[in-house]
Amino acid sequence: MNTNGVFHRLSSALSQDERTNLLERLRVQPDLSNAPLYEEPADVPAAELETRFAALSWFSRLWLSILKLFSGKAPYQTFQEREIAKLGKLINAKAPDLYDYTRDLLLPEIQTRVGALKSAARFFYSALDGSVNRDKGAFYAFLGSLEMAKVHERLSTGTDPLYIAEDNPQISDGELRQAVLRSMETVLADISEQERAVMYTQARSLNCLKHLASFPFDRLLRSFAKDTSGRTTCKASLVRASLVQLGNILVSLKSIPPTSLLESMFVFILQGFDEPGFDIDAETRRLHSKTEFALQAIREFNQKTPLTLIIRCVSQDLAFSPTPISGGEDWFLAYRDYWKQRAEEALEDFSRNRRRQDVKNILNDFLQGTELVPLENIISETNPKGIPVVESLSLSFLRTFHSVVFAVPINKVLSPILINGDFIRRENRMEFTESYNRLTRLEELIKQLDDKIAPSGEWGRRYAEARDSISAPTTRHSKTQLVLEEVSETAAEIITGARNALGGMVNIIGGILRKDPSGKYDTLVNMEQIIAKNHSFPEDLAGAAAKMHQVLQILQDINLLESSSHARL
Repeated sequence: MNTNGVFHRLSSALSQDERTNLLERLRVQPDLSNAPLYEEPADVPAAELETRFAALSWFSRLWLSILKLFSGKAPYQTFQEREIAKLGKLINAKAPDLYDYTRDLLLPEIQTRVGALKSAARFFYSALDGSVNRDKGAFYAFLGSLEMAKVHERLSTGTDPLYIAEDNPQISDGELRQAVLRSMETVLADISEQERAVMYTQARSLNCLKHLASFPFDRLLRSFAKDTSGRTTCKASLVRASLVQLGNILVSLKSIPPTSLLESMFVFILQGFDEPGFDIDAETRRLHSKTEFALQAIREFNQKTPLTLIIRCVSQDLAFSPTPISGGEDWFLAYRDYWKQRAEEALEDFSRNRRRQDVKNILNDFLQGTELVPLENIISETNPKGIPVVESLSLSFLRTFHSVVFAVPINKVLSPILINGDFIRRENRMEFTESYNRLTRLEELIKQLDDKIAPSGEWGRRYAEARDSISAPTTRHSKTQLVLEEVSETAAEIITGARNALGGMVNIIGGILRKDPSGKYDTLVNMEQIIAKNHSFPEDLAGAAAKMHQVLQILQDINLLESSSHARL
């Protein structure tokens, strides 16, 4: 599947009805639980030790001073140790299998819970990898189509050159580009503060999921090892930084991600939803179930694991509270860059189609309505297994030119020169003969190339074998590419030979008609005798030169098309 094409269709090419129908199919599942994922610990709020120490009664201060005589510790230090010890006992009372304050150990149960949290995070890692991580701009464009439908509609039309060109068909490519980009910037500037706030909330939630998904769970879990009693424990102070990092992430995920964000992720994950045999209902149920399971795992970890309290003990800091992570502010840049890229691609397509239509009109005029004679074995709608030949339009044009224009009217004029022409310079005679022979064999050479790319031809067989082999994709690609390069080299030789022959003929005929003995190309010694037999010979010769010069110009126009894409009219 072409992922870029699918993402473009999801982000900006789906009609509003298609988008609505797709989302309705996703919404047939029951709603996810709206219960908070994280709640602040109410039993032991954060407190500054110094403030609490200053609020002690005179008796408590006296007692701490007496204890100093026996322990040698300052009253504040003793107070701090006691308060931390109280918190440690509270944790042991609430969850005796999680944390041993006296030994500074994380116990086996917390390892189990971190492992369950890792599994939940892994689901979001896969979900993010299949959606926003593949193309952030396209993802935000789809999300924007849900949260800012009018903005999305205006951008879709405002970045489409066809809409602007309809009102001004003669607009140049440069002016059209300025108009499209100006329209895009105007729409982006009109996004309301409320719409920006909604998108920021979505982006922030997405960023929190990304932080959870990328948290180094394995490193934390590897810190656990069996002690002398056979239990798996971990020195809490050694992983304090990891615990703080995890706490900051979890406090940032207080609520479940917005529905539209999850829907957008589902749509991108289910990118093959319109393929034959794809059961979108079953896949949606599977994703919905996994999402509910993952969110519930996060919720249970927060409910049953007093992580903040453990960190306060480990840090010896009763004032510690998790710090919500930042992020999500870059949504607008990704959103803008996506639409700018779409606009540039649309402008490029429009310009290419305009050039293609111009070339089509030129060919139609030059060939007087005669259809091009295509290569039979190139890839096309009727021959999907053919070989893609970049130069196919040039070859088809030269083939048609040879049979329709060169074989009769031009050759009729050149034949008398070939047979009876008496050139003053021998090198002119040699160049004329060589150019004439190249043009005469043009159709034959193209036919030979077409035969070699046929299924039974040398290139056709090799290409099919490479394309259909069961080898690694990179190997298949390199083998098919090798065939295409050989085809392209031969095609380029034919086209270059034709150009050289046409250019040589134009120069030689120019010399014959100018009658300039000082130039490189001079007239014929027996020019008068040839004219005596055909009084219109000079005019016919000039017409033939003009035709061949026109062919050179057409080949140049076609080459511009073929250098940017596979051109088919």
